[in-house]
Amino acid sequence: MRRTDWHRHALSTYTWYRCERGAQKAWLHHIRKTDDPACQCGHPRQTGEHIVFQCPLHNEIRNRLLRGKRTWEDLDKLDWRKEGDDSYDAIESFFDYLYFEA
Repeated sequence: MRRTDWHRHALSTYTWYRCERGAQKAWLHHIRKTDDPACQCGHPRQTGEHIVFQCPLHNEIRNRLLRGKRTWEDLDKLDWRKEGDDSYDAIESFFDYLYFEA
């Protein structure tokens, strides 16, 4: 997958969440920018892994756009793209959504 072609919001979000650095509350708690590392859904730690693959607040859009991908390795696999296949755009769209919503 050529992530460098992604919109900057999607690419930034992917990088932050994949590296566990950025806007997720567990990281902000670690650097003392927030008092509570918990997610809005009630999970005790809002990490990138939790947001992308587990948080129930994003289930609907996750199921629609990630199409069963459940790990970082699944997202990073090279998929052969057929004419008219929008699987790359769907993954990019999911991270673009997270940039604005999570």
